[in-house]
Amino acid sequence: MELLLIRHGQAGKPSPAIYPNDDERPLTANGERAFKSAALGLHHLKLDLKTILTSPTVRTRKTTELLALGLELSPKVIRVVPQLHFGFSPIKALSALGRMKLRSRVAIVGHEPWLGDFLTLLIAPKGPIAFKWTKGGACLVETPEVGRGNGRLLWFLTQDQLGMLK
Repeated sequence: MELLLIRHGQAGKPSPAIYPNDDERPLTANGERAFKSAALGLHHLKLDLKTILTSPTVRTRKTTELLALGLELSPKVIRVVPQLHFGFSPIKALSALGRMKLRSRVAIVGHEPWLGDFLTLLIAPKGPIAFKWTKGGACLVETPEVGRGNGRLLWFLTQDQLGMLK
């Protein structure tokens, strides 16, 4: 199977006065525009996604909607997974995803530094790896099953690089 890991698009700056609950912070207009372009680049890669899993925050859900739109997928392929929220440990998410018995190609939309930690668990569980994960950036991991150290990183691209593929 393959896991497409995506960091949400550019969101507004954290502001307790405007967003007392940070989970409600949306993508900016520029963030939406840039990720639409990245999603079209992902469409060019013909990834044939069957499922898109997302953190429950507003910014990840909107990124997920734009991804489905860009890939010409039905919104029915989207599933909100609470364990993908940055408040959960990547280890708990790995366990939850393992129980889902995922098949084929699955996208996961989340947050940094959570995604970097999750990716490290998938490909190098014995030590941290530092990734410069831009907003809207993505990587593809090949793995026989969702588990620690089972994966192999196939590619890692920024949002701008994805946009150039369209």
